[in-house]
Amino acid sequence: MKSAHVHLLSAALAELKGIGAGLSRRHPPIRVLDIGCGHGQLMIDLAEHWSRSAASLPELQIYGFEVYDHRAGIPGFAESLIDRLSRAVREVAWDDRVRFAAAGDPWPFEESFFDLAISNQVLEHVKDLGAFFAQELRVLRQGGSSVHFYPSKESLVEPHCGVPWAHRVDRDGLLRWLRSWSRLRIGKFPHYRRSRGSTLHGFCEEFFDYLGRYVFFRPNSEIRSLALEGARKAGFGYQWDLLGRGLRDEWELFPYSYCEGLSRRSLFAALSCSTLVRRF
Repeated sequence: MKSAHVHLLSAALAELKGIGAGLSRRHPPIRVLDIGCGHGQLMIDLAEHWSRSAASLPELQIYGFEVYDHRAGIPGFAESLIDRLSRAVREVAWDDRVRFAAAGDPWPFEESFFDLAISNQVLEHVKDLGAFFAQELRVLRQGGSSVHFYPSKESLVEPHCGVPWAHRVDRDGLLRWLRSWSRLRIGKFPHYRRSRGSTLHGFCEEFFDYLGRYVFFRPNSEIRSLALEGARKAGFGYQWDLLGRGLRDEWELFPYSYCEGLSRRSLFAALSCSTLVRRF
């Protein structure tokens, strides 16, 4: 399991404990939404972990959501995703569990439907973050939570291309910046050349276009301010848990202790993704 998935799901399981879910089979089904579910691996990881621990736990219903403007617009993507999920977790009818919409449309779920929402490296791809948080507020029940793991503008390295500060360079100088670092073999160009046969020119042009069209980095102060709208509490949590895992190089999935107090600042945003928690 990817280290990001281990951390995010450990925080998500802690939030479920904190909101009183997952304690007894008498609890109604717990519904979790993976926002920007991609190829579904985070959903599969959560389903497999829950099934191994299900003796004393209530039913867990996992849903996924993707937008046509990004991956879901690729021909055959939806069918491939449903097929992958169906082969990994056979007992679920995934056709109704994974839904799609355009980025600016209302999310295709009813109000107060979910106990928990999660996302892995999604917030930096959202153009209208205020509308995103408003839709999340609409589909989560009162007492629910969300956990988002994402890189912010404070990050030293742009995580998609691996080039330092590429997300902070203006468009006029970005292509030159990408070429300079990639020539030094700093960033993901060496990997792209080995695995895809990419040329230096092709790699830099690809990420010049990608960073201009699909990525919207914001400072964490702005993100938290938007996240507070409609939320009982919003801030950064499970930061020391992630640091401890990294120092110990320990990546087994287990619930963290519930993080009662949320911080106004993401302490390690320059070196790692941030963990934003919203509670309703």
